[in-house]
Amino acid sequence: MVREKKEKPQPYKVMLSSDRMEIHLFGELLSNAVFHKVLELMKENRECENPKTICFVVSNGNMMMAVRHAIPSSFYESVVLDKQIQKTNKEVLKNAAGM
Repeated sequence: MVREKKEKPQPYKVMLSSDRMEIHLFGELLSNAVFHKVLELMKENRECENPKTICFVVSNGNMMMAVRHAIPSSFYESVVLDKQIQKTNKEVLKNAAGM
């Protein structure tokens, strides 16, 4: 009987739009490997012709504090909780439907 390895969910996800880069961070703490990967992404963004604004989307308050402590605020636009974004998106949909 062969055991299949369960894949761990990625500790981060990057979502790009035309003028914005959202870096979604999951978990309680910002690990060293994820921190270095985020720095690489931010460096690549700064060195491109049209740099995008960077926004962090975090899963909880502990991760929010880790990002604010580890990364200088001059390198990103904002840090928001995932729950706040979901709530905002629902309100926009209600307003769009005329409710």
